[in-house]
Amino acid sequence: MSATIKDVAERAGVSKALVSRYLNGKNGVSQENRNRIADAIQELRYTPNALARSLVTQKTFTIGVLMEALDTEPALAVLRGLEKGIQSVPGGEQYTLIYTNSFGDVERKERQLRYLTQGRADGVIIFGSQICNDELIARLAETEFPVVLIENDLSSVSTDRVLVDNVGGAFSATETLIQTGHRRIAHIAGNMNLKITMDRMHGYLQALQYHGVQIDNSLIAFPDFSSLPVHQRQPMGWESLFVDQGYAEMKHMLDKNVIPDALFVPTDFLAFGAIRALREKSLRVPEDVSIIGFDNEIAMAARLECPPVSSVVQPLQEAGSKAVELCLKRINDPGRVMERIILKTFMADHHTVANRK
Repeated sequence: MSATIKDVAERAGVSKALVSRYLNGKNGVSQENRNRIADAIQELRYTPNALARSLVTQKTFTIGVLMEALDTEPALAVLRGLEKGIQSVPGGEQYTLIYTNSFGDVERKERQLRYLTQGRADGVIIFGSQICNDELIARLAETEFPVVLIENDLSSVSTDRVLVDNVGGAFSATETLIQTGHRRIAHIAGNMNLKITMDRMHGYLQALQYHGVQIDNSLIAFPDFSSLPVHQRQPMGWESLFVDQGYAEMKHMLDKNVIPDALFVPTDFLAFGAIRALREKSLRVPEDVSIIGFDNEIAMAARLECPPVSSVVQPLQEAGSKAVELCLKRINDPGRVMERIILKTFMADHHTVANRK
């Protein structure tokens, strides 16, 4: 015979009402009692009747997570944070996370959102800064459905959001190059359809201006990312495109005899390609050209048989945990003030910056 809520209460030494509060994600259950109830549920292998609970609470105890791709290093970091958050935030252990993968296809993402918001989830977390998503998010925000944005500072809508200080991270990276004696600092831009790309370019330009370093347009490149439609992405497709573009743009600079003494790029993938072009010209990193990237793609560096570059690290695992916390707060208290959390970056030094002073 299956265990009942009464059995759980007796095993935990608490009342049935307290077990019910715990199961329904309500406040008023101490951490000690939460632990005892959780242990009793595990020992008895108790399974609540999900349908009965949803009829009583008007909740599905499910949170949808929308992502462009689930297999990238940034996405995996966010996933780890989401799973950590769902286990550590009070009430989170009662929830299930459903992950979707849109491959950058807006129509696909719209179908996924429609599915989740029509009674199948209590809230949605959206990771990514694609400009093409703004209209979709704006329409969702108008419904007052609980939604949390990660890395998308869409100021025109009223939603909770968890952001990474991309401008500050890029500023610090460029400033590091300036403070170590570099003046000809090149920049190969990323996909300009991503807000984080523009933020990182702004940080680069702000650092040059702040330190009085003249902006040289010959040192700034804008690759073409239109050759790979986002909805046709294959494994390693977009990563290879970034590597190839980093190679092409650096080779183009060097062929015109435009030789930087340093390079800051908004993703390590561009750096890996640039290093290939530099090696073809017998230029060494960091002896001849210092490099700082973004995202700390150590695993991908190994796969490409390239040494990791000094890189700005995003606290994406923390972003995932914070997003779960905000989403649960919004679900349980729809009228609360919207929160905008900004997380600081930090530098991983892989010795691709030389001191030229």
